[in-house]
Amino acid sequence: MSTAATPSIDSLAHRLEEDIRHRQLAPGDRYLTAGEAARLFEVSTTTAHRSMQVLARRGVLKRFRSRGSFVGPLGGLQRLRLRTVYVLFASGDHWVGEELSDLFIRAVRRPFPDANVQICFLPEAGTLACLAELVRGARQAGEPAGFLANSCDAEVYAYLAETGLPMVVGGTTAVDQGRLPSVDVDNHEAGRLLAQHLVKRGHQRMLLLWPAVARPGDNDFFDGVSHALTAARLPHDALMIRIAPGAPASFSAQMAHWMRGARCPTAIIARRPGKASMAAAALEGLGTRVPEDVEITFINHPSRRRGGLPYTCVQPCVPFEEMVGRMAGLLGQVASDAGAARRVTLPVELVLSSGERDPRRRPEDGVGAVGSERPN
Repeated sequence: MSTAATPSIDSLAHRLEEDIRHRQLAPGDRYLTAGEAARLFEVSTTTAHRSMQVLARRGVLKRFRSRGSFVGPLGGLQRLRLRTVYVLFASGDHWVGEELSDLFIRAVRRPFPDANVQICFLPEAGTLACLAELVRGARQAGEPAGFLANSCDAEVYAYLAETGLPMVVGGTTAVDQGRLPSVDVDNHEAGRLLAQHLVKRGHQRMLLLWPAVARPGDNDFFDGVSHALTAARLPHDALMIRIAPGAPASFSAQMAHWMRGARCPTAIIARRPGKASMAAAALEGLGTRVPEDVEITFINHPSRRRGGLPYTCVQPCVPFEEMVGRMAGLLGQVASDAGAARRVTLPVELVLSSGERDPRRRPEDGVGAVGSERPN
């Protein structure tokens, strides 16, 4: 009787090999038994056993009668063992405290258990000079190094890309940097959900508080707001876009000016949680009731689950720990394979002021795409 592999066995062998890569396993890591593989892929144990034997002959798996199956020398990720990983933040990122720093360190050490993790805040002046010093030090040490760059300027990403060192962006890249590996929330959907919520609440005049220093993701957010208002067939002046001053006194004065007249906004969309808080304080000073007179919404920072603000917001469907874990995992893939660069877009959800998720938008309905692209 011929023992040649049938097409179904070859097909399963391919699926098993893809599963090894999906799990980010490296040579020497333990893999499934034939029984576990059979249950996972809904095939017979015999078919699973024969498929794993095919992979064993290729060197993808190593199988031992008493110990089980392990990833072979030609299987999984041929991981580059990074010795140092620099986690970069802009100097103004005050949300990064000791607890979140520890979270990044733990996440990085999953794919790189022996790595030295350094948390670095890049200064506003001389950013590239500081970055060049980090790269120079890494190269002089003669040990592999990588970077996780979080919400930095586009010039930081461009500089790191030119070095050829493994790097992953936490945030949205510029239009001409779309091929860089990155992990970000779906900013377009965040803007659309907030605007759609306000339209369904009957608001026809909204104030969009725009950050003084914009980032690439802000454009996607605005497009999402614009698309929702267009779909609702509201007039072009339904949305006021204003750059909010940073000083509370100036902000309050501007808010008083914006709230004058018969066409004053009845709802506010804040791009940052801090601006939502400032808007609430300014409205209170004007004797305006929230939410009876003006409703406030905002996009929450991924590291803050609602952030303590009692307003409707949009936030990632996944916890911040998982976001950081995906960044570190993607860095592991990039370090192993230069062709692994891709974009990971995480889904968002609308959280009502009551703290409940909007039943019209469940987390499992989100994008959650790997490598998804959205026109700019």
